[in-house]
Parts: sequence; structure tokens; C-alpha cells
Amino acid sequence: VLQAMLLSSHGRKLDALTYVLLVMPLCAMILGAGLLVLIYVWPSMHLMTPTMADLFIWWPHLLANGFVAFALNVVVALFVKHSSAVSFILAGITKDAMIVLSGVAFLSEVISIMQGVGFALQLAFIL
Repeated sequence: VLQAMLLSSHGRKLDALTYVLLVMPLCAMILGAGLLVLIYVWPSMHLMTPTMADLFIWWPHLLANGFVAFALNVVVALFVKHSSAVSFILAGITKDAMIVLSGVAFLSEVISIMQGVGFALQLAFIL
């Protein structure tokens, strides 16, 4: 809702790139603080963090992942700017339902009747 307010013509009327430029550093600080807590304050064998050697090995993949994440954030901001927050939620639920249906159709996944009814009700009641 806040994103829709900032991007709409009734709110601050930010463009998508400016919105991403304002939000991404805040998200990076929050995630970085969580990473520092996992490394120095509360290290755990169940929540292993990568070593510097891992980062040097995987840097091309991490860089590509960062570019894809940036592009996704811009696309989401553009989608919310030109539609609404409710349509973004509807698109997300539809995407989840299509992922499940693709698994059923192509990978022979088994879902329960309750899962099928749940996705159908979500899609029906949001429309």
C-alpha cells in the first residue's frame, strides 16, 4: 500500500527508478544487519553463512543475481505504478496457482483437494 501511495499520482508521484533507488539501500542495510548478527553475534551451524572463499568462487552468479533482483524491483514498481496494489497481489496469487498447476500437469505432482479448493477460493474471492 505504501508503495502504491508513493508511486501514484495522488501520492508523492515518484517514478519507478527513484522509488527503487530510495528503497534498495534501506533493504540492504536491514539484510546486512541480519547477516552481521548471524556471523558475529549468533553464529549457528544451522544458519551457515558463506566464507570469503565462497564469495570469490560464486561472484559471477551473485552479480547476475543482483542485476536480476534490481530488474525485478523496477518491474514491480512499474507494475504497481500503472495498476494498483490489489492487482499486484492478484497477480502474485495467480502466479502461485499457475506454479502449482504446472507442477500437477507437467511433473505429476499430487495436491490435495483442500489445496485445490484453497487456490480456487483465493482467485475467486479476490476477483
